[in-house]
Amino acid sequence: MLAKARRKLDRAGCRNVGFHSGDAGEGLPFAARTFDVAFLAAVIGEVPDAAACVRALAGVLRPGGVLVFFEGFLDPDRFSVARLRALAEPEGFAFLDTDGDRWRDFVRFTRLG
Repeated sequence: MLAKARRKLDRAGCRNVGFHSGDAGEGLPFAARTFDVAFLAAVIGEVPDAAACVRALAGVLRPGGVLVFFEGFLDPDRFSVARLRALAEPEGFAFLDTDGDRWRDFVRFTRLG
């Protein structure tokens, strides 16, 4: 999936993008408050410890940074908006909004101070 994302972003001319594969539940190898955005596409349902993953993302997102989840209807491990809120809000995120339709949801949160 990372190779596919690299190819698509390269073709689109996006150069200021980095990729990392690992287990966020074990912490992330980045300095605190490093990133403006974290985007998870149909992945949180696959993570063994979703709370630890979101906690790790909270650590590397700057205050005001945005955490975005994409969840597709056909994904058997899809998290609902309510479940994402229950996961993210205790870790220092505030719900911003959701956009989508009956087939997919984009759910955005901002990192609080």
